[in-house]
Amino acid sequence: MKINFNTLVLLITVSLLGSCVHRSGARIEASTSSLTETRKIISSIIGQPRTISENGRELTSFYSDDRGLKINDPTKVQTRWYSKVVILGDRRPYELTIDVNKESKDTNGEYYLERTDEAKSERLAKRIEKALHQSLDTRNVIDDFRAF
Repeated sequence: MKINFNTLVLLITVSLLGSCVHRSGARIEASTSSLTETRKIISSIIGQPRTISENGRELTSFYSDDRGLKINDPTKVQTRWYSKVVILGDRRPYELTIDVNKESKDTNGEYYLERTDEAKSERLAKRIEKALHQSLDTRNVIDDFRAF
């Protein structure tokens, strides 16, 4: 694989900028729901996840268009969107990071991350946070802690 100088400079710049403290997307600071309940709620909002990390804490949605409608063949569109939700923390309360990302196709037909949409990330975070709060009202505490 041949990499030209401009591509190499771009990769180095992206890796350096990626190490900066500033974080894009949205955050939910304190989710007191169980890990299983949190995953269920996230799946109910973003739909059945396209990918789930090995530890079950990173969920990525299927590709959608600009309006949020699922794309049947994501390899044939010029731009596509997806959501990524990461559950942070080893115990409650968990912190969630939510990113709604836009990918675009370059001239070689490869997709690249164009940007993270802050407004869409915030809207999705509010929907997830509202569902998390609603689940607190309806959960069974004994079942949640698996007493038996």
